[in-house]
Amino acid sequence: MAEYIEKEAILERLDGLLPKMEMDPDGLHPVSLETVIRYIKNWPAADVAPVVHGEWKLIERENVWGDMTKVFECTACNKSDVDGKGITRKSLHCPNCGARMRVDEEEKLESHSKEDGE
Repeated sequence: MAEYIEKEAILERLDGLLPKMEMDPDGLHPVSLETVIRYIKNWPAADVAPVVHGEWKLIERENVWGDMTKVFECTACNKSDVDGKGITRKSLHCPNCGARMRVDEEEKLESHSKEDGE
């Protein structure tokens, strides 16, 4: 599994070490590539999680009264309900699996105009 490091944190740490090192006659800090590689290998991995993407797919399913109703289904986990209730509004994340939903520009505009009371 891939490991990730926080770029800013390691650069800040390496930059902090420079004043402690002796300079060569050219005013440079003599550090071997091996030293930098060893330092990066020993740096702790960042706590990250993979991002799963999905889309809302409009489907029809039978409700508890036997009627067909339109709900949204997550393409990442294929679920269309939460606690037995159908998902009837798009959100930026799936409430079941946490997938980040792809939203096109038109949908973004629609959601903003609804929030603004239009």
